[in-house]
Amino acid sequence: MATAANPFFGRFSWRWAGPPGQDTVFDAENRHEIRAIWREVCAGYRLTRRVVPDDGPRAFPHIGQIELGPPTRFTVRLRPGQLADDIADLIPRLAAAYEVDDVRVSQPGRGWALVELIEHRSPTLTIIDGAPPPDPGAPWGQAG
Repeated sequence: MATAANPFFGRFSWRWAGPPGQDTVFDAENRHEIRAIWREVCAGYRLTRRVVPDDGPRAFPHIGQIELGPPTRFTVRLRPGQLADDIADLIPRLAAAYEVDDVRVSQPGRGWALVELIEHRSPTLTIIDGAPPPDPGAPWGQAG
């Protein structure tokens, strides 16, 4: 899969977009990466159609507005005859392609779909009864 990876973090850079409303240096790259992954998924799972002649270029469902999150969401202009349910059928594949835990697809208006990429946060450390957290440098079985 040809995607633009962030060499500094070793992960896909759209995850490092920062808080909403603040532009970062990765915004253009993040939007490009979201579009590139979308085109690959569409081409692989028949959300495209061939333009005449039969060996002509593919017509993809067009990504409209991208909101870099959290959660990251984007609108998709559906091709004639497509429904948001056609995209919803691919939720497990979209989640795997974007490396997120869940994907939600809704239809906010006629001819449009809203795709929301949801990444669950890992649980935080909770201190019970005032006990300090275990020392990461201590050998196994020895706390504190």
